[in-house]
Amino acid sequence: SLQVKYFSQELDKELFIKEFIQFPNDLYKDDESVKKWPFEIESQYFKMHSLPHDFFLIKKNGIILLRSMICQTSFEGIAFFGLLDFNFLHKDIDSVLFEFKNQLMKWKIKFNLQTILGPINFSTWLPYRLMSSTSGGPLFSFEPDRPMDYCERLKIQGFVTNQQYFSKGYERLENFINSSLKDYEQARSLGYTFEFFPKELLVPDLQDLHRLSLNIFDENYLATPIDYMTFYKLYVTQSKKEDYHY
Repeated sequence: SLQVKYFSQELDKELFIKEFIQFPNDLYKDDESVKKWPFEIESQYFKMHSLPHDFFLIKKNGIILLRSMICQTSFEGIAFFGLLDFNFLHKDIDSVLFEFKNQLMKWKIKFNLQTILGPINFSTWLPYRLMSSTSGGPLFSFEPDRPMDYCERLKIQGFVTNQQYFSKGYERLENFINSSLKDYEQARSLGYTFEFFPKELLVPDLQDLHRLSLNIFDENYLATPIDYMTFYKLYVTQSKKEDYHY
């Protein structure tokens, strides 16, 4: 009785998008910018990187019970799934997640993959966060809530933990900058000298920053390098706005 709808197979793609970007949390129902961000951010990214990908919904009786996307990566034999949204308290959730796994397995066979990982996204750390219509995790203004036992619901269907990590957040960028100043002053007291980037970043500065970012993240788990032009578009807009020289 479950219905699976793929973006690539739909004739009315605008209708699919409207269904897909419905934000599940009533806390943000009046915030149009928040409601639209999952699909729009992903869409913009996939326009720049044409890896095989698709978005899909699992519905029952016309009601959406799960939203997700799947995408091949630049890592041979590995695909990602992300934008996962499901109500883990729904009475049919086990059958929904079972069908979800079936859809992932179809991709695995079709593209001869070794493994499919998620919820993860390779463009930014925000869109891959699990979305849920039920509370259970800490709330932030910039991301949905994350039920504490969603991993357990997936493990019931045979998913296993591949890697664990955590992200440290800072309440205000100003606090982070001030803490950096202390490190800067300590380094100077130890005899280090620094070359500063100008407030308005020039092409050579952006090239240096791009090269540094590739070196810094090179050994991170499944790090996917970002090309220079994409890096340029992202960072040149931030140039001139704030003073981050140290």
